[in-house]
Amino acid sequence: MSSLAAGVLPAWLIMPVALLGMLFIAWYTVAVERSDHPVSRKRIRTANGWVMLLAAPLVGAGFSLVNAESQPRAFLLVWAAAMLLVLLSVALAIADMFNTMRLARKKREELAMSLSDGHRKSSRAGGTLAQSDAQGGSGAN
Repeated sequence: MSSLAAGVLPAWLIMPVALLGMLFIAWYTVAVERSDHPVSRKRIRTANGWVMLLAAPLVGAGFSLVNAESQPRAFLLVWAAAMLLVLLSVALAIADMFNTMRLARKKREELAMSLSDGHRKSSRAGGTLAQSDAQGGSGAN
């Protein structure tokens, strides 16, 4: 059996798919870097992009280039590294989720503060206007 047909699926099928996946991941990582997202979100997503860029060729090789029967050590190393990178990617996705929750909570608090400040200002303005009306000021009588 040739090394190009050693795995579960043929390399001519899997490796182009892995390459296209890597191109998409690279494009997405660059797009995240250029976006106006918060810095913390950019860092997490860029790190995850790099992890996925490392994992994609390993997964491709695991499915197409290495065979458990003829290359047990290589098979184990490739899949162990791929699974560790996938696990790291999931951990980064969970970190991104918690970061998003933190950013949303911060935004809600800022919005609540601005609304309460606006409410206090309108209360003061309304109180001043009511006092002005009571004193015979410019009203719509």
